[in-house]
Amino acid sequence: MTGEENEVTEVSKAIQETAKASGKAIDAVSSLCKFVAGITFGSITQAIGIVEDKLIYMRWERQVRFIKKAEALLEELGLSGKQRPVPMSIAIPLLQSAFIEEDDELQDLWAQLLANAANKSYKREIRRAYISILQDLTSLDAQIMQKLLMVPEKYQNKHLFTYKLPDEFVFEKPAGERRFPDQAVLISLANLARLGLIAGTMLISGEIIFNEILPTRLGYDFILACTHGQYETTQPIGAPDRR
Repeated sequence: MTGEENEVTEVSKAIQETAKASGKAIDAVSSLCKFVAGITFGSITQAIGIVEDKLIYMRWERQVRFIKKAEALLEELGLSGKQRPVPMSIAIPLLQSAFIEEDDELQDLWAQLLANAANKSYKREIRRAYISILQDLTSLDAQIMQKLLMVPEKYQNKHLFTYKLPDEFVFEKPAGERRFPDQAVLISLANLARLGLIAGTMLISGEIIFNEILPTRLGYDFILACTHGQYETTQPIGAPDRR
């Protein structure tokens, strides 16, 4: 038996053992291992170790949905088999989080983040911090961040008024007293500020309120990294981070 044949045999055995230990079908485990190997540019043997150690015991149906979404995005971008390797330091925690995400909208953001990380044409840095940020978002948080992509260019570095969220930002100051969104949106805005994605308005008393907000550069870079490439820009947008 040649070295190559021996390797194939060992890989086959490892996949069978992993499938048996996890109670999953051999074909399903094999597909997952190949996906991980393709994303990281590692060997199938390395992928088997990663799957067995970290990923195989997570909710299987969420893994399947994520893989289908990520593969569709890669194909849409023309990257199937042509993507750049995603560093293990990003790929592994990203997959761990994506595979257990129960909200479809948030899982789609994980898939887009992975697709951009694998896209040679994506010019912005995919930072490890984006993983922990996305872990801390609710679907409402994500909806608000995505509204930033609808802001006309001339307003992207200016304060945005929030009282119509989550439907839309308002670009001109409303007449009369301050107007605020509902409580759920205010909590989301506070969380986004905590993560450094937006900045609220500080009163003379030191209190921070969210009737108007200023997106940070981190906020724009993050949501671009989690969004389809049609919004790609290399121009710095958003206020410099205040943290």
